[in-house]
Amino acid sequence: MSTTRRFLSGSASAWARIGLTVVTQVALVPLFLNFWSVKTYGVWIVLQALVSVGSTFDRGLTDFMTYELLKYGNNNPSKSSELLGSSLAAAIVLWIIETIIFIIVILLIPFEHLNNTVSNISTDVSKSIALGFILLWFSWILTNICSILSSSLYAFGYYPRFGWWNVFIAFMTSISSVIAVALGGQLLLVCFCNFLVTVILIIIQFLDIKRLFKKNGLFIKIGSLVLGRTIFVQSIGLSARYFLENFRQQGVRLLLTPVIGPSGLVAFATMRTGANVALQGMGTVTKPIMPELLAFLHKGDQLRTNSTFSAIWLVILLILAPAILIIQVFAPYFFVIWTQGQIPFQPGLFALLSISVMIYAWAQPPAAVVSGNNLVKAQFIISLLSSIAVLAGIFLLTPKVGILGAGIALVIAEILSALGFLIYAKKCMEQKQMKWPGNISILSFFPIVIVSIALYFIVEMPKYQWIVLLVAFIILVFNAKIYWENLPIVITNKANIIINNLLLRKQKIENVPVQTEDNL
Repeated sequence: MSTTRRFLSGSASAWARIGLTVVTQVALVPLFLNFWSVKTYGVWIVLQALVSVGSTFDRGLTDFMTYELLKYGNNNPSKSSELLGSSLAAAIVLWIIETIIFIIVILLIPFEHLNNTVSNISTDVSKSIALGFILLWFSWILTNICSILSSSLYAFGYYPRFGWWNVFIAFMTSISSVIAVALGGQLLLVCFCNFLVTVILIIIQFLDIKRLFKKNGLFIKIGSLVLGRTIFVQSIGLSARYFLENFRQQGVRLLLTPVIGPSGLVAFATMRTGANVALQGMGTVTKPIMPELLAFLHKGDQLRTNSTFSAIWLVILLILAPAILIIQVFAPYFFVIWTQGQIPFQPGLFALLSISVMIYAWAQPPAAVVSGNNLVKAQFIISLLSSIAVLAGIFLLTPKVGILGAGIALVIAEILSALGFLIYAKKCMEQKQMKWPGNISILSFFPIVIVSIALYFIVEMPKYQWIVLLVAFIILVFNAKIYWENLPIVITNKANIIINNLLLRKQKIENVPVQTEDNL
């Protein structure tokens, strides 16, 4: 599979995951609210947030190892196998420690203490929730085992394959939740169904990984705990970054609970569903091209590096910017139907969350440079500053302007994060005798400014929203034209080839003679 095909397939799997999550969330929210109370649904949200925060060290170790493996490429299977075995050994020790800690915490601090704060749940139900949490946690461990194993195959061009695997697993686990809830199942049954489906799918995926290992000369050998400990220690900074980002994206719900109450929490979480999906999706857009991007950076290939960045930013211009404007206009009508009128729609908060998504998307190229080179200290500093901004914003703004303050805090945090990644990415590229593509990056940032201004007028003057939408689209088209004219020739040539091939195929299907230079 060529580089372009890998990028397209990997990106398609990422966007398929986004689409799947949107569809399942659209189906799940009204379904949950139909069978569960708002307070019970709020507990379900808190449970997922706890699992997400608790898995931070695992993700840090996995990603650090992945980027280290990409440095070896596909030329040293033996070295890759040694690193894989050592990382897996460290991960197993980590999982055992984490599980013991969670069990001790549950025994010492029963869930009803948390739940009484959230929604006055009885002790018996609290025990069921504790068991559900354990099931969700073991589901995560099983999933992470295959994530570690599959990451060693990325350098061999298999990222798209496992991207589609993730889509399939997410689809099946979502379906299991839908069926369980539709049959009247409570929280524990939903967690059990998720766990059961995860076990079955992970076994099948492991067999696929085993076959690919044999094909590419990889093997799982007994790892060195000393090397594994070294890898884990080096990955702690990355885990700290993920912990802070989880706090910014998911854990913030826990802080908002005592400030805005359970109903406010559900409103915020539901309103942010689309933003969370987009954030997760944009975070995976760079991964399909990470092997090639790191190779370009190590070789000092300025043209291909710029082309890679430009292709990512093109997503903002062609997909994200117009989609956000259209969604903002139709969201109020859709939201009432989606939540069955139980949760009020706040257009200002929705707009702020959309802006934070665009800023996050724009920061993906510089973030890829920093992450791909395992600049752990830089990532930690960036996440720390942005998390402090969220924390300060919630406690300073939320009491004054309500839930809108949380949205403002998130936008400020994303701006700080983007600036931080930009500064460190520039330094990293300068060390490699390369330059940051300043002109094209500025042009790619204009849509964020355009959309932000348009969203302000749509929120403040809803009577004129269609006029605002039309004007914004015209400006975006004009900006896209300028952006296209400044793209690296590699991208424009490739795009022209793809378009010409599509036209030729269409002509052949319609049995129309194809004109060539010899015919003219």
